[in-house]
Amino acid sequence: MDCFASLAMTHGSSTSSKLVRCMISFIKGMTKDTGPVRTEGKTLSVGRRAATAEARITDAKGRLLAHATTTCLVFEIPKGT
Repeated sequence: MDCFASLAMTHGSSTSSKLVRCMISFIKGMTKDTGPVRTEGKTLSVGRRAATAEARITDAKGRLLAHATTTCLVFEIPKGT
């Protein structure tokens, strides 16, 4: 999910992010019999100092299998590095 926060930052800018917190909740187990699953992720907020994102995994019937949230620290990369 760190990628979602990073992708939401302005392309070509000299910023990066580091993971501060990640919480994952597994709701139901997945096996080969679960069938196709869908994973969706989205950026919730990108500020000057922090970015947050979330992800969800659902089965073909739309039942929630797992979800997660992350918070990343946003910082500028000094020029010349």
